[in-house]
Amino acid sequence: MTDIAGGARHVLVVEDDRGIRDLLVAVLRREGYVVDSAEDGAEAILAIGKTSYDAVLLDLMMPRTDGYDVIDHVVNNGPRVPIVVATAAVKSIRHDRLDPYIVKSIIRKPFDLTDVREALFAATLRPA
Repeated sequence: MTDIAGGARHVLVVEDDRGIRDLLVAVLRREGYVVDSAEDGAEAILAIGKTSYDAVLLDLMMPRTDGYDVIDHVVNNGPRVPIVVATAAVKSIRHDRLDPYIVKSIIRKPFDLTDVREALFAATLRPA
């Protein structure tokens, strides 16, 4: 996926399940994204602090540092990167912890890859 200036969109996939993470990375790279990955929220926070991402695809339920902590970090410390949440626990989402200016959409697991593509595309759109 490229932006209007012709550069590839850079996304971070944060998922503790290695199989899902590897699948998402492979699919998104095939779609033309530059993709980094993290296996938990602690790794994600470090990556966000070091690299400029166009979007983050974020699992909420992870050991150690969860997705809510990543969202809190982005809200409180920046950079304000758009986040697409992917979770199996849709009914137990704590909406009070999902900043609507940061969290652009929520995808239910198991997800359809088309939903992931569409959500990331929408999250990485920049105004003209």
